[in-house]
Amino acid sequence: MHLDFKHFVFDLDNTLYSASSAFFDLQLRNMSDFIIEKLKVTRKEADFLREEYYHSFGTTMHGLMHHHAIDPYEFLAVIDNVPLERLRLDGELLGMLNDLKAKGKHLSIFTNGSLYHADRVMSKLSLNQVIEDVVTLECTGLVPKPDPKAYQFCFERLNIDPKKAVFFEDSSHNLIPAKQMGMATVLVNADDMAHARFIAHPEIDYFVQDVPSFLKGDFLEKRV
Repeated sequence: MHLDFKHFVFDLDNTLYSASSAFFDLQLRNMSDFIIEKLKVTRKEADFLREEYYHSFGTTMHGLMHHHAIDPYEFLAVIDNVPLERLRLDGELLGMLNDLKAKGKHLSIFTNGSLYHADRVMSKLSLNQVIEDVVTLECTGLVPKPDPKAYQFCFERLNIDPKKAVFFEDSSHNLIPAKQMGMATVLVNADDMAHARFIAHPEIDYFVQDVPSFLKGDFLEKRV
């Protein structure tokens, strides 16, 4: 039943690789460095603003654009300048995604990251050999998840029927509009508050340790 979907849509960071790699932490540090440089604040203040804007605007970048008129492309260039050594290819995941593709399933990535970042990470993890369709911030005209307009763009660009789609994310707030628009929703366990987020949001259908766990039917919890 959990594999009956036609479309498998994945977030990228901390979803198609483990949050335990701490790779995304490199981008978070670059975000704070950018804020320190542009706003002349302390690191503690920068870390606070980074998280505050993320939760209020969907991305830190959009909060900085709104309040401080920063150049989004300058911001993306800075945060994307990270080494890839922490990322490790997941052979089990690639095998499972190949099996889905062989069965005629449509696989795609829907990320708030840049095209440059998505290309680098996908190439490093060999995901580009399995997943061809990618929607990034540039594709949506810089409209981020969880704005419903970003999801609608994704559906139209990739010809996705949300009622036949499942969406995988590590950010619970990005799953809420997905569910409201008809998708099945899967929260990947990326930190020690993930279970609390599953409890708090009835829009989340499945809570899993990682993507392979879902594909094997190994759920931490589920509502459907």
